[in-house]
Amino acid sequence: MQQTTTYKLNLIETDDVFSPEPLNQNARKVETALADGAAALAEETAARQKAVADEIAARQKAVSDEATARKNADAAEATARAKAVADEAAARKDAVAAETAARQKAISDEAAARKSAVTALERHKFACGTYTGNTETSGGSQTIQLGFTPTAVVLPALVSGSSIVAICLTDKPYNVIKIVPGGFTVYHLPNTTAIYNSSANRLNTQYTYLAFA
Repeated sequence: MQQTTTYKLNLIETDDVFSPEPLNQNARKVETALADGAAALAEETAARQKAVADEIAARQKAVSDEATARKNADAAEATARAKAVADEAAARKDAVAAETAARQKAISDEAAARKSAVTALERHKFACGTYTGNTETSGGSQTIQLGFTPTAVVLPALVSGSSIVAICLTDKPYNVIKIVPGGFTVYHLPNTTAIYNSSANRLNTQYTYLAFA
């Protein structure tokens, strides 16, 4: 019996006596072919569905991963910003503390320097002022109170009617000036044998003095 070239279906010859078997064989071949085609189609469909499902799952995972990555990035950025703010606050606190300490030290140093200066001035007291002579009596005197005992007194004195600058020191006294505790004493000594008409205390004469401790 002849068959078709591609699918090998039985061909009925024109002179064949009719028999159902060749037709049944053809039907079975067609059914087998259709079943095989359906199975292949089902496999292909399943493969396509799986591919689609895998792609959807992959896309969902990518979206989830991206969301997680963004969340992690946002969290990391928030942490970094919080740390930066905390670090800046700590740095400012340290700077304020350092500035406060520096100012306090400067104030302390200035106070110490002023105290030292006052102490130095107290060790080296001086006074200046004026007084008026109060006597024409030979040997008449008055004491000028300073509040400290000087080591030197400088003032103009009269000698024989002329004005001179007289300097009296603790270890080198002048004849009409004498350093005493708390100040100095001035004298009027006219017509003396040693010094003629010498005075630092002539009546109604104004004298200017400088005194140093």
